[in-house]
Amino acid sequence: MSELRDWQVLWPGENQLGEGILWHPELQTLFWVDIVCSELFAMPWQRPDLVSCTLLPFKASHVALCDDSDYLLLATNKGIAKWHITEQRLDDIIEIPQLEKGVRCNDAAVAEDGSYWVGLMSEPPEAERGCIVRVAPSGKVETIKTDISIPNTMLWHERHFIFADSGLHTLFRQPITADGSLSGEAEVLLTLDSHDQTPDGSTLATDNSIFNAIWQGQRIQQLSPSGKLLEEHYLPVYSPTSCTFCGPELDYLAVTSARVDVPAPVLEEFPLTGALICKKLPITGTLARTFHWPEQ
Repeated sequence: MSELRDWQVLWPGENQLGEGILWHPELQTLFWVDIVCSELFAMPWQRPDLVSCTLLPFKASHVALCDDSDYLLLATNKGIAKWHITEQRLDDIIEIPQLEKGVRCNDAAVAEDGSYWVGLMSEPPEAERGCIVRVAPSGKVETIKTDISIPNTMLWHERHFIFADSGLHTLFRQPITADGSLSGEAEVLLTLDSHDQTPDGSTLATDNSIFNAIWQGQRIQQLSPSGKLLEEHYLPVYSPTSCTFCGPELDYLAVTSARVDVPAPVLEEFPLTGALICKKLPITGTLARTFHWPEQ
């Protein structure tokens, strides 16, 4: 496919489970993690040759903005970590009681009200053992949704929460109340019929379209907020995992990918699987929100 040539390799590495990508506008840097290898990556936009990799003292699944620009917020198997960027150290942590044995964090995002919503899943995944918790700026942690297998994609649009249960191969939309809680029943936006392919991480464009990475699907699906398929962006990687708009004008889409569970013959066909790739698009994206760390 000709559009495959439009994708640029930002980092030609081999992430086992690249995930949780973040564009940091102040630092003009992309951050992401490899969940399996407990690694944090940083790539300055102007110097993609200077990608750094830090071995973390925990397993992290998502990177978010912290109100103190010296720090990142990391969703980890120990809780929500306040990680010093330059000194590469853990300064504080918000414990998540729901992180029991055999459960880890997965996808996450900062909501419109400033709270940090974090998906939890069992490892290996078990049906309906996962949940979504909300970490308030006060540090209070509460469960807001249960009976999820693999929580992914956390977006907010017009008083609705859009999320995926990758175990069900489905994207959902559910109403949100004035206080930021979920209400009513979840509505199905999209279900994939393929046994192997499933919605993974997503990001939102300024035209409100959803860019969703299709695990083992070699593509990004661009959807309307009502779930209508607008366009498919085919990739030179087999298992895209998460994506974000980046660059000074937010007009590039960066995509992480994973080599875990990919058969050797497929890796031969898609040798870039595990790399970080990007593509310039005719639309722009939205910035990630910032979490304000609780005052002591």
